Amino acid sequence: MSEDKRRYPRADLAFELSYAVSGPGNKSRARDLSEGGISFMTAEELPPNANLVVQLALPGADGHVEATARVIRSWRDNQGQLFAAAKFVEVDEVDLGIIKRFIEMQLMEQNQEKP
Repeated sequence: MSEDKRRYPRADLAFELSYAVSGPGNKSRARDLSEGGISFMTAEELPPNANLVVQLALPGADGHVEATARVIRSWRDNQGQLFAAAKFVEVDEVDLGIIKRFIEMQLMEQNQEKP
């Protein structure tokens, strides 16, 4: 079994978001989220190192949380759905706090659901 080398805990969840490489934003759904980044469904393959502006519609948060992110990789799952993983490179301190609290709450809920 390989050791998990992630710096931040990652919560598996789904919520709406929009992302834009340039021009108008694309609507999407998140796959998972951490303080350090996000993975989400995409309509097209995003090139590595592309800069994105992402707006997260976190359930329970007032308004949207916004961050600048850099694409790490894109891939297709077993059903052919495209996904991208992106690392946050700029997040307002207040928005980062919202993300952190949201993840902590989601992880607590997920742990309570386990038998």
